[in-house]
Amino acid sequence: MDYELGLFPVGGGDLGISIGLKDELKDKIITSGLVGSKKYETVLCDNIFEFVRGIEVLDINDDFLYGIKYSQLFKNWGDDFWRVREV
Repeated sequence: MDYELGLFPVGGGDLGISIGLKDELKDKIITSGLVGSKKYETVLCDNIFEFVRGIEVLDINDDFLYGIKYSQLFKNWGDDFWRVREV
């Protein structure tokens, strides 16, 4: 993400969330990154208000996430995604 491209970064790490500052991306919430050597940009929503309205609060005291128990989630060494252990 780059200021010269008209993007203001607000989230780092793997997610890479930015706010568009000019032209057709102005005010839009964007996620961008690299897949191999190809850069991608995806518009998540048209403005910050739409983005905040879409935030879902999860009760971390609950033992379930979308019907999956937290204790079933695991990663293998080197994985960058979670797997579900069948019980």
